Amino acid sequence: MVIEDRDAEVRKRAYELWQAAGSPWGREHEFWAAAGLEIEGERQEQEAIERSVAR
Repeated sequence: MVIEDRDAEVRKRAYELWQAAGSPWGREHEFWAAAGLEIEGERQEQEAIERSVAR
C-alpha cells in the first residue's frame, strides 16, 4: 500500500470512529492511533491470506 493511500484510509477511518464516539473535542490522536492499528491489522490479515493462498 502506498503511504499516501494508507494515510487517506487512516484519516477516513479515524473520522468515522470520531463521529461514532460523538465527535469529542481534543481526542483526535486517540482516534488516529486506533484507526492506524485497525488498518494495519487488516493489511497484515490480507497479507497472511495471500501467503496461504500462494502455497
